Parts: sequence; structure tokens; C-alpha cells
Amino acid sequence: MTDRRKEPRKTEENKITIQIASGELGPPTGKTVHALTQDISTGGARILTDAKFKVGNKLKLRLVLSKTHKVLELEGKIRWIKSVYQNELYELGVEFQAVHPDQTLLLLKHVYETGLIDEK
Repeated sequence: MTDRRKEPRKTEENKITIQIASGELGPPTGKTVHALTQDISTGGARILTDAKFKVGNKLKLRLVLSKTHKVLELEGKIRWIKSVYQNELYELGVEFQAVHPDQTLLLLKHVYETGLIDEK
């Protein structure tokens, strides 16, 4: 399988809360789901959750960066979903949307300055 990622990723668990902004399936609009990132880049994150979502759902995200404890309020869109444990846990591929330049700078510093960037 070809890696289509645009940005380098950093394997790391960060606390993230998710609220669905739109979409027919998934947790009710406005319900908060607590999850963890598995990896992160300036363009998106792979998130592990026990909640069901739908590809294309638009999300409101609150990401707490583990090393710096900085909090980012982001918008995202689910690009892919993978069941990882008998439909009890799911990986979500989330692309960040309309990221403010200050947030991009924080993500860049976090990914590059704290090290551990994945080679592939």
C-alpha cells in the first residue's frame, strides 16, 4: 500500500476530544467523545476511539499535545475508518481543516522539535 501522507508523522498518544459537527451517522451532534491520537502531523491525525463515526463526518477537535500540554481547537474531516478490534475500537484518519497559522506553527514545533518523527 502506498503512503499518501503529505506531511511527516509523529507516533504519539495525545488526549483528544471529538464533537461531530455534521453527518448522518455517528455520535449525536454536540456529544463529546474522548479518544487518543496514535500519530499526528501538521495535516492530520490517526485517532483511536470506541465511538462509531462515518467517513466524511466533520468534527470539532480539542487536542492536548502530550509533551508541551498546549491545547489546540481544530476542525477536521474523517477521511478513512478502520475497525481494529471486532468492531469495538476504530482508527480514524482525520484531516485537519482550515487550520489557523498560529495552530500550524504550534503543530510544526511539536512534531519537529520534540523529535521522534516516523521515517515511514
